[in-house]
Amino acid sequence: MKIALLTVFFPKISEFINDYLDSVAQQDFKNFSLVIVTDEFKIDLSAIKEKIKIPCYVLNSSSRPINNRIKGLNFCKKQNFDLVICNDADDILYKNTVLNIYKFFKKNVKENLAYCSLFYKENKKIRKFFKNKKNIFLDDVINHNYLGYGALVLKKKLIPFFTECEKNKPLIFDWFFLLKYLLFYKRVKLIKDAKIFYRQHRKNNLGPKRAFNKVIVKKSIKYKENTYSNLINICIKNNFKNITVFKKKIAEQNKLYDIINDKLIGKKYLSLIKKKFSKNKKVFWFEEALYSRNLINKIYEIKKTPYKKF
Repeated sequence: MKIALLTVFFPKISEFINDYLDSVAQQDFKNFSLVIVTDEFKIDLSAIKEKIKIPCYVLNSSSRPINNRIKGLNFCKKQNFDLVICNDADDILYKNTVLNIYKFFKKNVKENLAYCSLFYKENKKIRKFFKNKKNIFLDDVINHNYLGYGALVLKKKLIPFFTECEKNKPLIFDWFFLLKYLLFYKRVKLIKDAKIFYRQHRKNNLGPKRAFNKVIVKKSIKYKENTYSNLINICIKNNFKNITVFKKKIAEQNKLYDIINDKLIGKKYLSLIKKKFSKNKKVFWFEEALYSRNLINKIYEIKKTPYKKF
């Protein structure tokens, strides 16, 4: 099995790249290549090869993040890699990550896509993003996402399915790709023992510790509506019955937008969302764009104001 590790180097994460390369060099399993797409980032290829001691390819680019990733995937396809492990270069691989991915696909020969297990640090403890899950279904990620590009592993035959998503112009590419995949193939597996440490830092805008305010909620509404609209088009094109689900989700986001802009209850609703998530150990991507009938009812009970339908 010919395996590629694909990542993108760019200036904003330069301080973490050496740690990433150290984790690549320390892999128990060495039968793979590293493919680096450089986005306005100068590297010393000879020094990297000396450090990691595995075959290394460098592609120069200066485009949107997803275009850089697509360029890397198309290169891997042309080089005839059987399997592509996608990484974010500010993350760290556990020493047996590549080995366990290799074992998974050798055993599960019919699988074309899987995701690694993500870990993060909280109060000096290492915690899992998600516990006791072997499979991910549409309902698990329809309201928010916790499986990004940096945990993605796909076979060569699935690369066109990924790159063709660009035609839909999704604002959140990796989430749209996952949801589209689940429309067609129903479920995707998690590789329990393929571990990646997801680095929480001030330049990492998304994830369990992201900030919360009205602007962020509005952005998440925009991202969700774009994603659901694209999925409706997929459903129409392929005659999928899920179309009603995504129409309902768009209607909820429209109502949420009206709620947070309402002079009577908008601020209170946002404060209740913030309070709700402050109790959680983690908040996943776009989870803060939450439409909740229970929270609305709670506000009217507290304020004792005339009921307005949302």
